Amino acid sequence: MHRTVFLDMRVLADPSWWHWTITMPLLAAHLLGVAWAMDATLILCAAMAVYYLVRLRGVRPFAVQVRVAYIIWLLLGLLPLMQWMLWLALAGLVARVLIDYCLMARLLSLMWFNRTEPLTWSLVVRIFAAPPNGAIVAYRRAAADEAPHIDSCSAQGAFSK
Repeated sequence: MHRTVFLDMRVLADPSWWHWTITMPLLAAHLLGVAWAMDATLILCAAMAVYYLVRLRGVRPFAVQVRVAYIIWLLLGLLPLMQWMLWLALAGLVARVLIDYCLMARLLSLMWFNRTEPLTWSLVVRIFAAPPNGAIVAYRRAAADEAPHIDSCSAQGAFSK
């Protein structure tokens, strides 16, 4: 299996990628003690949630669900003894920005309101093992190895295909 790593500049046209790319240093700044950084992070995430809510006209699309869930995750991470959640959120952002692996979208796709099939171990494995798509650091596979790609933070129902 031959793979070529490259920088895929097409992601630069995606507002979702920019949202997460800007959120990453803001969250890191908060974790390093910058007082205003969490406020900015929450405002940016809320603005993007509203943007996608208006643009996509509902809460069903993953682009909206992920942002709402992320805001809730960040707010829970502000509770006493819950700061580990913010570190996990930062690690998830790095994965999302670099390789487009959105753990939040994959978790949300397992929720009863997003599934079109029963919850099984096979489904869980298929969702978490599906290759990401739209990453800035990407690779090309040989044609024989080509598998379906998943846009992890915007495509409704992409994980159940």
